[in-house]
Amino acid sequence: MSSFRSLIVASAVLAAPALALAGTTPSIGKGVNRVNPLNTGTGAHVNLPIMGSDAVYSPAPFTQTVTGPTTSANSLLLTGIPAGTYGQFSVTVNWGGSVGNAWSNEAIWALADAPLATALTFYADPGPSPVAASTPSPRTLTWTGLFDTAYTAPANGDLYFLSAQSFGGSSAVWSNVTITLSEAPPVVPPVSTPAMVGGSLTGSLATGEIDWYKFSFAGGALTLDTEGSLLAPSNDTELFLYNATGGLVASDDDMGSGFLSLISLPNAAAGDYYLAVGGFNSVGVGGFGVTSTSPNSGSYVVNGLTVVIPEPTTLAAIAGMGLVALRRRRA
Repeated sequence: MSSFRSLIVASAVLAAPALALAGTTPSIGKGVNRVNPLNTGTGAHVNLPIMGSDAVYSPAPFTQTVTGPTTSANSLLLTGIPAGTYGQFSVTVNWGGSVGNAWSNEAIWALADAPLATALTFYADPGPSPVAASTPSPRTLTWTGLFDTAYTAPANGDLYFLSAQSFGGSSAVWSNVTITLSEAPPVVPPVSTPAMVGGSLTGSLATGEIDWYKFSFAGGALTLDTEGSLLAPSNDTELFLYNATGGLVASDDDMGSGFLSLISLPNAAAGDYYLAVGGFNSVGVGGFGVTSTSPNSGSYVVNGLTVVIPEPTTLAAIAGMGLVALRRRRA
């Protein structure tokens, strides 16, 4: 799934020699001359508070010309957001190709804490619309979903809407852009196998299956990989790391050897985490939303985690319960 984060990484790798000469280290969300501010849509905003602490925010619809590549993303400041915690989005765009054979499935956007050149947090980054196409034909694009990381707005908070066509040299007109932000429904953590940091664990996947692990982390450098996995027909894994509230902290497909996955965080925050393991063709979004249509199956390895073995007293209690159940069956 193409997104601002994945495309920025690719662009940074391609631009590394030039940036190095300029004395700049490329990194996600940072770079030189990467943003083209577009200050349209500055009309009145419609703020619709609901009962209690719930809030809905919808700026006035606007029109903008959006260019590619992703590193030239437009940046629009959304202002006057009512105080509250936002975790759900709905975006609609009347899309029309303009220059450079732009396609609607190259239209992508993100919600971030700053313009692209200095953005550190991407709250929502869903990739192409599910109704987009590989054609320049006009169509209405829609996106709905949960934030990767919840956004807590102070009174009159602000947020940046970043938009781009991912194909370089192309542009498109996005008209009647309608954005609605609201509180997300309660997030229920997935049923997970308890684990702890260190060592390695093994498991197995059926086609289309996702395995979950929960662990606590004291903070600092964290590395997880799937080296040693043996999936078929292709040995291709995917990893998705979530925090305790369902925020997608990191994900990876092919950063390990071959098509295996690697997540490496130099300074992860302390707290509880959930790791989802799947095969190629898995997708992860905010709210622990991981799905898979992977054809791969077989054994996998996660290096960096160990499955927690129940304490002996717990094992004794489980064994005792088994004996009671056995007696009941025999009675």
